[in-house]
Parts: sequence; C-alpha cells; structure tokens
Amino acid sequence: DIAPRLKDLLPKNPKIFFDELMKSLKKLYKAEIVHGDLSPFNILNDNETPVIIDWSQATSFDSPNAHEYFLRDIKNVVAFFKKQGVSVSDAVVIKKLRGIPKDISK
Repeated sequence: DIAPRLKDLLPKNPKIFFDELMKSLKKLYKAEIVHGDLSPFNILNDNETPVIIDWSQATSFDSPNAHEYFLRDIKNVVAFFKKQGVSVSDAVVIKKLRGIPKDISK
C-alpha cells in the first residue's frame, strides 16, 4: 500500500510529525540539496512518519535558483503546519537548519 499524501491524511500529532520532518530537512540541508517543490502534496504520511517524494525539482545549493526554492519549500511547510496548530515560523525553521558549513538561507 502507498502511504497517503500529508494533505489527505493529517498527522495525529502535528508537532511530532513536524519535528520528524525537520530531521529530514536537516539531512537535506547538510547534503546541500534543495527539494524545490516541497509541500503537503509531496510529503507522505506513512504511519505518522513523513516521507518526502517527487524529487524531480531537486537541485544542489550551487544552482542559481536554490535560494528561491529553499525559501519556497520552507514557506510551504511552515504555512501548512501553522494551520495544524504548530507554533513555528520561517525564521525559526531557517535558524534550526543553520550551523551547516555552506548556508544558502542568508
């Protein structure tokens, strides 16, 4: 069975789901990869575990549009989880992702 998209199956505990998603985003950030189209359409809810799908837009930090894509990804994720009652902001997410040597979020 294929896990439903996050937009179709909201997490039972949005804060825990968001924290798990942040772990994945930190790994991407550390690997200097930007998804480029991250949203509740491209995140599956696999038994309360986030699974990021649809990597066709993914790019490296070196891409000319990486910064724009990175910010769009963060805005999409933050907007969705705010609607689910998670107290979070773009700035907080970006700050959590910082600390990795190459920072495109400036």
